[in-house]
Amino acid sequence: MIVKAIDTYPAKDGSTRWKITLEGDDKPLILGWQPNFKVGDEIPDDKLKLTSKGDRQYYIWKKEGQRSSRHSTEDTPERAKSVCLSYAKDLCVAGKIELDDILTQATKFYNWIMKQ
Repeated sequence: MIVKAIDTYPAKDGSTRWKITLEGDDKPLILGWQPNFKVGDEIPDDKLKLTSKGDRQYYIWKKEGQRSSRHSTEDTPERAKSVCLSYAKDLCVAGKIELDDILTQATKFYNWIMKQ
């Protein structure tokens, strides 16, 4: 995508944002850092990620190693353990289990998930 214009505007938190207009696309690229490219430069499509806030669609800079779809997370045993620990912690915070029982409860959750 070719950079058509680069403008700045103040964000709600008072910081500066950069709005980059791209040729042939009505959705801008929004950055929280000053870009190192200029008008006329080409930005590879694989560097941009389309996102939205309400009805507005815009591009953001894709982080290194970021998947193209936010719903394409891979289920791994480590992820399952992390989720189980998080839910057990939530039970403790809610007063449903004691602090000493978090790991025991997380293990029960994990064993149940792995049977499914």
